[in-house]
Amino acid sequence: MFTVRPTPEERRQDLPAVPWDALPQEALVNVFSYLKDGDRCQASLACKAWHRVFRMACLWRRRSFEFRGTDMQQGCYDGFLREHGQHLQHVSLEFAEPDRAVVQCFKAFVATANECAELRLLCPVVAQMVQALCLLLKRQPMLQEAEFFFCEFTHNEGLRVLKALTDDLPLMTRRNIITLKLEAFFQRRTVNLSLRTFTEVMGRFTALAFLRVDQHYLCEAVLDKLITGCAQTLRHLDIVMNTTVVHAIDSHTWSLAVQRCPSLTVTVRLYDAYTFEEYSRVLVASMPLTRVVLWDMCGMCEITFADVARFLGYVSGIFFNTIGEETLFFPFRVYLRNETTGGNGCGGRKD
Repeated sequence: MFTVRPTPEERRQDLPAVPWDALPQEALVNVFSYLKDGDRCQASLACKAWHRVFRMACLWRRRSFEFRGTDMQQGCYDGFLREHGQHLQHVSLEFAEPDRAVVQCFKAFVATANECAELRLLCPVVAQMVQALCLLLKRQPMLQEAEFFFCEFTHNEGLRVLKALTDDLPLMTRRNIITLKLEAFFQRRTVNLSLRTFTEVMGRFTALAFLRVDQHYLCEAVLDKLITGCAQTLRHLDIVMNTTVVHAIDSHTWSLAVQRCPSLTVTVRLYDAYTFEEYSRVLVASMPLTRVVLWDMCGMCEITFADVARFLGYVSGIFFNTIGEETLFFPFRVYLRNETTGGNGCGGRKD
């Protein structure tokens, strides 16, 4: 018993012709979601049904804006914001070197977007833009996720931004920020400043479930504030290690944190080469470590196979009950120096 399958030519002949205007609206929305803006505009001119799909809010909820300050860009963004700004929910922002046009274009965006649930800022922000950014954050009553990646604020600017996230809103209760990512949030030269004010500001977050933060800004006082304010919600801390940091949270403090927040788990990210003394001071017993990320190690010419083996042995020995082998991974190809020959080998895995 076997089945004779038709050839592609036969299949094309047998299929009835389906008019495009008869496609279900759900299918059209799916097709439009893959189109670039220009193609969407062209498609919307085909018929009234397609134009109605073009104007549907679900197609305009996720958006990336790269503010360069050109007249053409400003006109495009102004037009987009007039038509669809009220629908924006997931927004990524990047800035060029600020000038009058960039500031004006960004202020137009701030005046329009007020329903964002997720906001990602993926570049350094200079002083001229901080005030507008704070205004944007204060205008988002629905905001739940905020990511600041390599924004490199000064200490005072960064605190202003965090306070804007936690400000009470007129006629509303404080918004519930669930996810907060602060990687390279402050400029490097701010690492010597006091953590007291930062600790106080972090205590204003009461619903965090996920926090990514540089190691320098996660001291015992900050951890205590987080556990106190978010004991019922906090599930994961994502810590970016830094070789210049001298303080570390000890095993006893982690033990107390786990007692107060039993569901807490931790990821540690290592972007540089670390000595045994450096990582053993941070990765201590009682830390609820579930994942270690060794990231972009191609530039670590001094690392050896023995270094990696020692690190993996240390982690698996102490965190045997909480961490799995599949969570220790190299996202990029890793070149390791062979101790005996001095040559380069290629190793690593990608999960």
